[in-house]
Amino acid sequence: RPRAADDPNAAARETPAGISDSPATERGVPRGRTTSRKNVQAAVPEILPGLAVGDAVRRLGGQTDTYMLLTDLFRRLYAGAPKLLLRLAAREERDSLARLLPPLREAASRLGASRLEASASRLEDAVRARPEAVARCAEECADALEETLASARELRQTAGDCAGESLL
Repeated sequence: RPRAADDPNAAARETPAGISDSPATERGVPRGRTTSRKNVQAAVPEILPGLAVGDAVRRLGGQTDTYMLLTDLFRRLYAGAPKLLLRLAAREERDSLARLLPPLREAASRLGASRLEASASRLEDAVRARPEAVARCAEECADALEETLASARELRQTAGDCAGESLL
């Protein structure tokens, strides 16, 4: 094996102190115990209210773990968004809504949350051209987002129960 001074990539291959090179340990799973990816994949439902899980996983090439990471990130990022949507609509802060909605719509699309995607799109249209419809569309979008968040929580619980712990 080349010496570190002779090999510019040596530092990248070495594990820094305090960081495990074991994926199971990084997830908080003791050595010798791993999650069962097959069990998790089998437990992931094809569809939940507001989420077409199976379709989204297939678009990701069958990578259930990636889908789970995306739904976890979505839950964290948008946990407070239903109330925020309603508050911005009530205050008629259309510029703020216009900035919030495109990433929400895109995330919904990637997760297979077609109801949320459609309601976010309608709210975007209302923000741009139909101010009188913003409040109604914001309520619809907030409801769809609540449904999606609830299903994402259920999905995490199902996968976590099946694996015996969280995949993360």
